[in-house]
Amino acid sequence: MVEAKETAVNWVDENKERIIEISDEVWDYACDGLLVKYGRRRIDGVWIPGLTG
Repeated sequence: MVEAKETAVNWVDENKERIIEISDEVWDYACDGLLVKYGRRRIDGVWIPGLTG
């Protein structure tokens, strides 16, 4: 089990930049969906409640 864990940790370390890119893309889609649903505007990545977009 220790070897499998080391393999997984090494893979994540080697691919961390791509993992971050994918995570950012997923959250961008989620934020866009919230924008449509709630009519809020993002300014520099920050939700500003009460502003309609």
